[in-house]
Order: sequence, then structure tokens, then C-alpha cells
Amino acid sequence: MQGVDNIFEVDTVQNIMNKIAEIAGVKYHDDKKQDISLRVITDHVRSSTFMIGDGVIPSNNGRGYVLRRLIRRACRHGRLLGVNEPFLYKVCDTVISENATAYPELGDKAELIKKILLAEEESFGKTIDAGLALLDEYIEKTAGTVFSGEDAFKLNDTFGFPLDLTKDILSERGLSVDEEKFNELLELQKKTARAARKDAGADAWKGSNVKIEADATEFVGYTDMSADAKVLAIINTDGESVDMLGAGEKGVVALDITPFYAMSGGQVGDSGKISSVAAVFEVGDTTKNGDGIFLHSGTVESGVISVGDKVKADIPSSGGSARGSWQSR
Repeated sequence: MQGVDNIFEVDTVQNIMNKIAEIAGVKYHDDKKQDISLRVITDHVRSSTFMIGDGVIPSNNGRGYVLRRLIRRACRHGRLLGVNEPFLYKVCDTVISENATAYPELGDKAELIKKILLAEEESFGKTIDAGLALLDEYIEKTAGTVFSGEDAFKLNDTFGFPLDLTKDILSERGLSVDEEKFNELLELQKKTARAARKDAGADAWKGSNVKIEADATEFVGYTDMSADAKVLAIINTDGESVDMLGAGEKGVVALDITPFYAMSGGQVGDSGKISSVAAVFEVGDTTKNGDGIFLHSGTVESGVISVGDKVKADIPSSGGSARGSWQSR
């Protein structure tokens, strides 16, 4: 309809690319290599914006890993254009405005999308330059045309370089990678992690051994079944402290104030709901660590819950509270 032969020439997509070109100080069609980077970034920032809008957040597995790969590949192509600071979060404003008519819900989540993109860019930005420098060293010592699977794994494990990003860079140098060895090492790492979790107990991440840097939680459950609170910390199922959890992900949420009773003296912990303007977190159990921090274990039912969010912690009037029977007496 617009007389063009590819999606990157369509006006709505072209406007996104123009924003990237403006930030990078380049022009489309001036240089073939730059054009490739502009197209990659345009495609990936569009995909990332929509994925985050749908509740996906960067992680090391599943759809979150796909998102992380897209963002990191876009960051690397930004480096090729001379952009050495976070910039994707700026471009997402253009993505949202260009799709506002068909997808108005993106506008409602604009701040969240930018927050997640910026956090991921800053995180990867701390390691990408060191990783690229090390990759150059590895390439120099490569004999023949096959890059070491061990070295590719080191880049992935230490600097968060997804295999496809390493392969992209190697292909520009006429090299391939020993994927068989890479996958062998990756599977070994996964088996070791699974064994460690099994030895610690399937639900070890829910327990009181989780270390959180925060003050003790204020418990108001003897008088209240709901409370306004703030998210102090989030722990994922790998036992790692993270900034956020997305829809479908399990984890532990620590609050500054809670009405949820923590399992103690044989009495089970409360279940219920923690909700914010951006997310609903279903609490299946509540425990307490040695520092007096209440650990709400559960699953994000919708949206994205983040550290610092203002939330409402609610226990249903019946069925969710372990204290319902003795409170009524």
C-alpha cells in the first residue's frame, strides 16, 4: 500500500529506525553495515517492547531468555553504531507512539517498559566491553576457522554473552563455533545446578536461609487482614536477588509491612494476594527468616512486580488465613 518492498520501509517502522539513527548520528542507506545494525535494533526493540508489555521480563530461561537475547543483541549493534550508553529505553517511546492506535495498552505500561529496558541495558553494559575485549583475545589465538566451545562458554557464563551473539560476531570474522562442546558444558552446568537444588531441598529458595539486606518486616496481622506495603526484595527460584518477576514466574517477595502470618510453631503460613497497579502476586505460603523478614512465596499471576513497588497485601476473609479459626474464637 505504501509502495515499498520490505517492512523496514513502512512508515511506522521507519520512524522507529529514524529515532535510532538520530541517537547514533547516522543515516539509513549511507552504509550497508550500519544499515544492518539499524534494522537489527529496530526489529529487536519493537519485539522487546511488546514482550515486556505482555508481562515478559529478562531472565536466564524460557521466554525471558529470548527477551534477554534480543536486548543484548540490540545493545551490541548499538556499540557498532558508536552508541556506548543505554539507548533502547529512549527508542521505546517511539515504538509505543507508532503503535498507539492498535495497541493502546502499551501506553499504560510505558514507564514499566522503559524501566525494564534501562535496567537490562545497564546490567549488560557493565560487562559487554570487557567481554568484547576478551572475545577479541580468544579470536586472535584461534587456529583455523572453528572457535573454542570452552571459550564461548566462558563468555556466556562470565559475561552473559548468549551463544547467538558470539556466533554473530564470529561470523563477521569468518569463524564458526564448536557448538557441541558449548552445549556439553552448558548441560553439565545445568545438571550441577539441579543437583545442588535437590541436595538443598526442592523448595530451598523459599526457606529462612535466603539472605536479604533489609530491616525486619513489621507484622500487623493480629489486627489487620490487609495492609499497604512496599516491596523490599525479590528472590527468584534460583535463590538469586532480582529486581522484578514477570507473569508466570515463581519467587519470594519481601515487604516492609505484612498482615501475612509466617509459619511458626507448627501453624502454617498465610496465603493470599499482593497486588500493585502493575501486577498481581498470588501468595501460596509465608515463612520468616532469622532476621525477622517475612518471605511471601508464590507466583506472579499477571503483570510485573518490582522492588520498590507500592502494593496492597490482602488475606481473604476465609480460606487463606491460618489464623481464621482462633481469631473467630
